[in-house]
Amino acid sequence: MPAPVVGVQLYTVRTACREDFLGTLRRVRALGYSAVEGFWSLHGADPSETRRTLDAEGLAMPSAHVDLDTLERRLDEAVALWGGLGCRTLVCPWVDEATRTGDDAWERLGDRLDSIGELLRSQGLRFAYHNHDFELAGGVDGLGRILARSTPERLSLELDVFWVRHAGRDPAAYLREKGDRVHLVHLKDGRHQPLEHTPLGEGEVDLRAAIDAASAAGVEAFYVEQDECDGDPFEALRRSAAALVRLGLL
Repeated sequence: MPAPVVGVQLYTVRTACREDFLGTLRRVRALGYSAVEGFWSLHGADPSETRRTLDAEGLAMPSAHVDLDTLERRLDEAVALWGGLGCRTLVCPWVDEATRTGDDAWERLGDRLDSIGELLRSQGLRFAYHNHDFELAGGVDGLGRILARSTPERLSLELDVFWVRHAGRDPAAYLREKGDRVHLVHLKDGRHQPLEHTPLGEGEVDLRAAIDAASAAGVEAFYVEQDECDGDPFEALRRSAAALVRLGLL
């Protein structure tokens, strides 16, 4: 089994992406990460030049976040863009409150995601859903209810360990339970009361246990993501990289 790649979800450096997307890729690579995960768009960068930059820097882009509206209305455009950059998996990163409201909301969402996943599968790509805390809040396993409406071939999980912990669950235990459906993992750290995002190793998430469980499940990529940074996000990524070196992942 190939070792998982270790990268950065570019949302962490979103302001820099909007200012200089290709330069941001180079700065992420210089910090020691071997992959990036796209989000939403290339922020004005040319796709061909982006592909050349990724190749020149030795950066992989195994996956990208694509909003639900685009996935349902302009899927061919998303496939052409992200598939051309080497992405094997498109990820639905978030759903609004209306979509997740109602007794059967998770089942309805699961059906929508299943349809997208089947279309992507027919084009040689995979599909994943990225969680926050609301899918697991109040003791309800919304993620499990979503997955029950689909199959591993059409829908997998990109598990965000911080949000699982913020919902009161144990990320390592959840990975052991749902490991056969988890291909991608967001490594994220922080504190919960009050909510605060931190570089890896500076918060309250048991990263060692989560990494061990994810590795045992055979995940293909770990992505560092810090939703909000107190200061320079590249410095936050540097500190997270140092933590990953101590953990033996980078």
